[in-house]
Amino acid sequence: LDLSARAAVTGQWDFNSSNLTASVGAALAYRGTTAATTSFTTTTIGGQPATVMNFPATTATQGYRMTHGIAPNGGGGFVNQYTLIMDVMFPAASSGGYRALLQTSENNANDGDIFVNPANGIGISGIYHGVLAPDTWHRVALVVDLTFPTQRLRKFIDGILVGTQDLSDGVDGRWSLNPTALLFTDEDGETAAGFVNSIQIRS
Repeated sequence: LDLSARAAVTGQWDFNSSNLTASVGAALAYRGTTAATTSFTTTTIGGQPATVMNFPATTATQGYRMTHGIAPNGGGGFVNQYTLIMDVMFPAASSGGYRALLQTSENNANDGDIFVNPANGIGISGIYHGVLAPDTWHRVALVVDLTFPTQRLRKFIDGILVGTQDLSDGVDGRWSLNPTALLFTDEDGETAAGFVNSIQIRS
């Protein structure tokens, strides 16, 4: 079994140049006026200096467009098997509300698809696991496989599996990806400001 082909990194964004340039794949793109409220700064993560992007509480016309570079898979016309990894930190001021991480609707036409909830767990549809402690850097990994009959979403925080959940749609459904997806935005403003150091997506 050749796992390397299935785990290929098709997109990675590290913000080392204080812009949306990709380390692997295509650059991210600003939606609407997002560039005006996005900034880059240097901080210390794990004892090492790092350049990070400060993203705003986005509106429905804002956010970041991710061209992921994954070919349709899982037996459908869309991307049904993927892993999204991001190093994020939400300040205490952003706690207490919903914060969109992933929006699979290319035009932000419906509810976001993965959130951090007011209790700082990650998930969707009322099922949230783990804790993203405020003012703390965490590595979040979301493993989606819509070919499974159950437990289509696995959620990791800092390398630990914090929960699995069923998703209501399978192959080519709500959580499948078109050629692009959106980050840190939602159609009705369930967003908050935060910081991201690196984003990676794998087929």
